[in-house]
Amino acid sequence: MRPWTGSWRWIMLILFAWGTLLFYIGGHLVRDNDHPDHSSRELSKILAKLERLKQQNEDLRRMAESLRIPEGPIDQGPASGRIRALEEQLVKAKEQIENYKKQTRNGLGKDHEILRRRIENGAKELWFFLQSELKKLKNLEGNELQRHADEFLSDLGHHERSIMTDLYYLSQTDGAGDWREKEAKDLTELVQRRITYLQNPKDCSKAKKLVCNINKGCGYGCQLHHVVYCFMIAYGTQRTLILESQNWRYATGGWETVFRPVSETCTDRSGISTGHWSGEIKDKNVQVVELPIVDSLHPRPPYLPLAVPEDLADRLVRVHGDPAVWWVSQFVKYLIRPQPWLEKEIEEATKKLGFKHPVIG
Repeated sequence: MRPWTGSWRWIMLILFAWGTLLFYIGGHLVRDNDHPDHSSRELSKILAKLERLKQQNEDLRRMAESLRIPEGPIDQGPASGRIRALEEQLVKAKEQIENYKKQTRNGLGKDHEILRRRIENGAKELWFFLQSELKKLKNLEGNELQRHADEFLSDLGHHERSIMTDLYYLSQTDGAGDWREKEAKDLTELVQRRITYLQNPKDCSKAKKLVCNINKGCGYGCQLHHVVYCFMIAYGTQRTLILESQNWRYATGGWETVFRPVSETCTDRSGISTGHWSGEIKDKNVQVVELPIVDSLHPRPPYLPLAVPEDLADRLVRVHGDPAVWWVSQFVKYLIRPQPWLEKEIEEATKKLGFKHPVIG
């Protein structure tokens, strides 16, 4: 009987513990029933938190999925290109950070400061030289004056060239030359993309147009200026330029027989409404506007030289000494893109004549 006695003790102990647990839980249930609103609020809070956690978990899952790199080799397929692009961006970012740290920590480079001082000294020496030589000239006459004046101008030229050389080297120090070249290229590509987009609307029948006739009574250079002025107003008013050039004195077949067309998708001047230029505001609802020669243009829009686009002005001032000239050149660049046959002739003439650099005049 002893084994059973021990078993009954354990059974009674377990039953007592179970009863105590039921009593404790029952007490909590009774207390919760006494405050049903409080329990409901607590439950609502818990459910709301649970819902937020589920949403956050879903957001994290989507982020992880977008950034997930497939298992296995990554030297081919879309994952490879994405990884290479990310690596290139990371390298560029690190280089920019390091360059910024160097600039903020060390200021401008040693070469920059040496050249700055050399230019400063050159300007002072030039002033001393001018003072000395002009004093000598006051006491000279006749042939002696002429001889000394010639020597003076020659020496003055040496001083000027020395200072300009130092200024050039200063403009190239600390990567400034490379930056300037890249910035000029980036700006050119940006403007050419904008012009191309404006000149090639998806639906020519609905596009707003500006009609320009090339046959102004003057020579080729003057007519090119005329077309550029038309183009700048078209850009400023966000219209597609329609260039009328049939029976052009320099190519009776039209502009497109010598240069590339100003548009690949829109060369038809037709539209729902047509009118002569009367100002951007008044022409707002006119689809096709005919532009006169600049001599009789009224009212004059704010897009004519020496104006430059406001969104490019700050960048242009940093990279070019005459922003207005650069801006005009962008339209000339687009307009005089040669046809393949003309480009070939230009290349052959360049080789035949031995041109190594631009020739002006």
